[in-house]
Amino acid sequence: MHPVVPYFPNPSDTHCSQACLRMGYEYFNPERQWSWDALDRLTHHVEGLTTWNMKAYVETVKLGYEVVIFDVIDFHQFVLDPKGYIAGKFSPPYAEETFRLSDMNQAVIDAKELISNDEITLHARSYTLDEYKKLLDDGYLAATWVDGAIINSNFDKCWPHFIMVFSYDDKGIIAHDPGDTTTYPSVQNRHIPWDVFEKANKINKEGERGEVLAFRKPKDEK
Repeated sequence: MHPVVPYFPNPSDTHCSQACLRMGYEYFNPERQWSWDALDRLTHHVEGLTTWNMKAYVETVKLGYEVVIFDVIDFHQFVLDPKGYIAGKFSPPYAEETFRLSDMNQAVIDAKELISNDEITLHARSYTLDEYKKLLDDGYLAATWVDGAIINSNFDKCWPHFIMVFSYDDKGIIAHDPGDTTTYPSVQNRHIPWDVFEKANKINKEGERGEVLAFRKPKDEK
């Protein structure tokens, strides 16, 4: 568990992933400060668009962290027909929002780099809550996909969002929520009840849980 993880709110409406990475990177390596521009370059962020996390997976491993990834997307299938795959995997509103806010060409390039990297262990499936708790127990921070609308009690839309989870208790998870600048507030040390968290991390109609990028310093550096 990590009681003193640094907190960085989302500087825009499209940097929740970068905010979570910054929290983790600067927690484990406080001697290195990250700028938003550096994180944009690291993640291949395009201004005004959301960030796919394939590049973040690759670069976090390159930075020397121990990484565990859960992602329900089969990237081998995705690169063959990206729009067709997303349309078949997710609800129409979610898929349409993904297409509207994505650089799909860059997403394919990053996905190809991901699946060609032999150093990355990628679980192309939903995670269990027991697996999730064990990651936190083992000292990982978990940048976690949630439907931000649900954790803010808005059930009329889906808001793909990332929070940095660093602890949990019997009642729920504890996270830094970077929020955004126009719709939902950023919240430090946010407590999210287990039932709300479970609803919020279901990413499609099949009930699969969304992405997790969990990372920690190698054991020999602790």
